[in-house]
Amino acid sequence: MYLTGTIALGMILKQTVFKGKEQAPFVMELPPYRLPTLKAIWFHMWERTSGFVRKAWGLIMATSIIIWLLPAIPVSGGGTFAATDVEHSAFAAVSGANAPVFRPAGFGNWRTGGALVTGFVAKEVVVGTLSQVYAVEEEEEAAEPTTFFEDVGEILTGFVGATVDTLKSLPLIVGIDLFEGEEEDDLTDLMLAVRDDFEATSNGHGALAALSYMLFVLFYTPCMVAVAAERQELGAKWMWVSIVGQLALAWLVAVVVFQGGVLLGLG
Repeated sequence: MYLTGTIALGMILKQTVFKGKEQAPFVMELPPYRLPTLKAIWFHMWERTSGFVRKAWGLIMATSIIIWLLPAIPVSGGGTFAATDVEHSAFAAVSGANAPVFRPAGFGNWRTGGALVTGFVAKEVVVGTLSQVYAVEEEEEAAEPTTFFEDVGEILTGFVGATVDTLKSLPLIVGIDLFEGEEEDDLTDLMLAVRDDFEATSNGHGALAALSYMLFVLFYTPCMVAVAAERQELGAKWMWVSIVGQLALAWLVAVVVFQGGVLLGLG
């Protein structure tokens, strides 16, 4: 997927948008190797960090304020500012407005679309947003004190388990289930709610809808910090070309995977 999104796309642009452009040679003059001093490290770190913040803070701040304001503004169902249910907020209204665009990809509702909006802040926020918009109360068990080594062991065990589950999930694309024997009780209320929502929006093709959703998250516009860096390095024009182009590519990939899977009887 990364090869498709980077190398292949770069080759296509080279033969279309940038075809016939003069190619400048890549020349890099390397200075002699020296052991860096703390003064030099601090100087270069401060120079580059402060330069980025001065040029990019406006975009980052504006995006953060908008994302923060939308869930706080009530538009239906009563409530007051910063005290309204998320499904009655401006966030749900905006997310619902763009939901029809994603119906061909199998996940056209305000909850999944809204998570993509907040994902513009950082893509890992998508998962946290889903847990908020579904408003599922999870039973929390009292946490017992643990040692440092127990925490490290739990992290490693969780990472190995997640890797195994990921590998076992791949055959599901072609209808092979390696999770036989896994009890339904192992699924949390949030997992069940998300699964049922994908089933509903995809007319019974929830697995394909979930896959196309993950592909869209992978391919669509990166976080606002990356966009701010693009604006600083390439200018506003190419920043917007990048945003629109990546959104279009992500939508196309998600639709092709979902619709193609439905035609092939998968999911």
